Amino acid sequence: MVMELKGPLTALGNLEKTRNQLLDLSRKMASGKRIERASDDAAVMAMVEGFTTEINEYNKARDNLSSGLAVLNTADGAASEVGNILQRQRELALQASNGVLSDRDRNTLNVEFQALNEELDRISSQTSFNGQPLLNGQGLGSGSTTVAVGENQHIALPSMDLRTSALGVSSLDLSTQEGAANALEGLDSALSEVMNTRAAIGAKSNQLGSALTTVENQLVHAEETRSKMRDLDYAEAVSMQTRLQLQTKAAMKTLKTENDTLRASLESLLK
Repeated sequence: MVMELKGPLTALGNLEKTRNQLLDLSRKMASGKRIERASDDAAVMAMVEGFTTEINEYNKARDNLSSGLAVLNTADGAASEVGNILQRQRELALQASNGVLSDRDRNTLNVEFQALNEELDRISSQTSFNGQPLLNGQGLGSGSTTVAVGENQHIALPSMDLRTSALGVSSLDLSTQEGAANALEGLDSALSEVMNTRAAIGAKSNQLGSALTTVENQLVHAEETRSKMRDLDYAEAVSMQTRLQLQTKAAMKTLKTENDTLRASLESLLK
């Protein structure tokens, strides 16, 4: 008599297959990812890795743009104060140009004027971002600094030099009526330069802000697309888990039935 083992072996194979599916599903549910390795789906895994590379690039570009905006905001705040000081100096020059003032009066005004010049140079030399100067024509304010926003894509920061020598006010003097009159002309030119610098800062801030919005939108899209491809649908996973558990129980029941049948056959054979 030939014993038929096909039934128990088939039942055992089905049970092993279902258990492996459950283990794989449990691993994915623990990680929250549908695709973790190439064996899950090689083509999708390659696409996921491509999106991950893009996301890393977008994050870097976003950080660069945010830093660039912070640089310009810092520079603009200091440039605004420079403009306020120049306005005060212009008021002093206007007073000193009055013919009824004595030289002593003008000297008094000139003392404050020169102190304000020192403050201008202090601001231009000490205004910095991450240790790099902004308003003395060097470092981040040299005009050669760029913000990387992507592969071979850069936005240049404007040249920013608000030292008294660059503004043309370092040698101004209010101790005479003629000097005060000349100072008014020089201060008007300096104020115009500050306005031009702030306008350039504003234009670049708008450009960086627009680029930042674009990058953030691209980042969100890339993350959403990657998530749809890679991340696990928990509702679907729970449903699948329930089905596999039921299949496991059914396979175990079938295996028990096949084993009982085989055992009965063996017992009958041995009698």
